[in-house]
Amino acid sequence: FTGCLAHADITFIEETGFVLRILAVFEHNAACREAMMVRYPSVPLHPHVVEVALAQLRGNASVSQIRNKNLEMLSAKAYREQKSTAPALANHRFNLETADFRGLYRRHYREHFAVNIKARPEHNVHNWLDPESQFFKREIQDAIFHYSARTTKRDRLKVCISTAEMRNAAWRYCHGGQLVLDGTFGLCASRLLLWIAMGIDETNSGIPVAMFLFSAPTGTKQTHAGYDTAILTELIGSWRDWLSRPDNAPSLPAGTSGPPTMFAPAVAMTDTDAKERGALLTIWPSIHLLLCRFHVRQCWTNRRVQVLKLVDEGWRARIEALMKALEEALLDTTRYEDALRLMTSQESGLPRIASEGPEGQKAAEAIKSFMQYLRGTWMPIDMWRSWARKGRVDAAALMDVPLEKVITTTNHLESFNGKLKMAHI
Repeated sequence: FTGCLAHADITFIEETGFVLRILAVFEHNAACREAMMVRYPSVPLHPHVVEVALAQLRGNASVSQIRNKNLEMLSAKAYREQKSTAPALANHRFNLETADFRGLYRRHYREHFAVNIKARPEHNVHNWLDPESQFFKREIQDAIFHYSARTTKRDRLKVCISTAEMRNAAWRYCHGGQLVLDGTFGLCASRLLLWIAMGIDETNSGIPVAMFLFSAPTGTKQTHAGYDTAILTELIGSWRDWLSRPDNAPSLPAGTSGPPTMFAPAVAMTDTDAKERGALLTIWPSIHLLLCRFHVRQCWTNRRVQVLKLVDEGWRARIEALMKALEEALLDTTRYEDALRLMTSQESGLPRIASEGPEGQKAAEAIKSFMQYLRGTWMPIDMWRSWARKGRVDAAALMDVPLEKVITTTNHLESFNGKLKMAHI
């Protein structure tokens, strides 16, 4: 910025081009005359591109659907004035860029939902939930069972969501059944974390039953480090208590009475996050916990790759095959004694491998390191039961369902998280 006042303000009649007035400062200052252009000014979207995208947003279209529509119309030159426009000379463009979506969403929320985009997001949330506010929205208040405003730097915004349909699904598919819990990060530029609880319906489809949205503590450098067992216990516990209220719990048969039913899943599956497991056990001490088999194998693979780095290439494939075979056998165990026997059998072969020269010694050390990792981290009996076949057998018995009805991974929820972030947020 050079402080130059040079400009021209021209008023004219659009139909005839007749000029009514010209106000201008024609002389540039010295600094402006010497300045070099750093970048070209941004070229705005053509109004018809904006109209089509906004219409799609009103129809709940995803970002990918809007992009695809834009590419189709670009190719067909279906936008208004596109055929008669020379791209090199036009003061507008027809191709959507990633940066355009922020403005499109802001306009969509302002025009379609009357969201005050100038206000901070947490202020908007508070206004929607405040009956005294002119922006109060009853449908949003009805869907939120736990809310805590962020009024100081020490506070954390907490918004927990469950619509009437989600509440009914929780009782139908999770109470006495299986619950899937997982967190996701990278929702937006703000340091927000989202945990989702999900049930599995009769068609083996995932049904979200609750969402727990909260901000990371002030000063947290990494959003994914902004949670602990305590906050998960608080929010999931509030969900349990809310579901268990008489007005949310299933009605007792006519003519009967008794204490209110406490909402309680029989089984819960998580990834390998100890904080999630700790919160679930605090809220439901008798819950049967399972670990996602994919995440367990991922942990084992990472450690296996690490210990094999120093092993000679000629030995690596052989040792890796032994480790993978052990992993598969351990996952299929239904008796703890059998799992321990598999470990001992693998360890008994170490002296023979070590006797095959210096490279054999390195291979034996790699196996020994991997076995120590398995024993220390994954072989305590309660941990073993959460990832071995035994855990699924017990879960099926608890829920009185066939073994194949007990899920083995959190893929239902991982898929939902991906679609939520990539297509809807």
